[in-house]
Order: sequence, then C-alpha cells, then structure tokens
Amino acid sequence: MVLARLFSNSTPSALCRAITAYRRLDLTRMSCKRVGRVHPKRAKRLGDTQLARLVERYESGATVYELAPEFAIDRRTVSNHLKQQEVIN
Repeated sequence: MVLARLFSNSTPSALCRAITAYRRLDLTRMSCKRVGRVHPKRAKRLGDTQLARLVERYESGATVYELAPEFAIDRRTVSNHLKQQEVIN
C-alpha cells in the first residue's frame, strides 16, 4: 500500500522514495498464507425410498424449509425434486 501511494505520483523523487521504502522492508519476516481453493460440494443424490419419503412428508404438510435440513439438501433441491415428481408446478 505504501508503494502504491508512492508510485501514484511517479516523479523521480517519488520513485527514489519508493525504492528506498522497498529496500527497508524486512521480507524475511513476512509470511504468505496460501489460500486453498474452495471446492464445491457434490450434490447429494436421493434414492427412490428417500424420494418417496420426501414426497410423502411434503404431502402430509411439511414445508420445503422443514424438509431441507431433514434430508440434508438445499431447499431449492427439495423444490426441484418435488417438481420432477410432479407434486408441485
């Protein structure tokens, strides 16, 4: 950040100050953490018995928001399953 501020007005004196500031940095004490890539989770596949139970619970009055944590899937996935089973539009 210091260097960026010094380079924003790149006159010869500012450039000299930037180089001097860079040389004063103690790069031996700096550590860089490697940020790991976030891998998306795989979609959970429901078996036929789980799909039947999902439809049964929905038809008995459970909401999509209640079913999602019960089956450990997202509420949109619950909705998609119910649409594929032609329970909802």
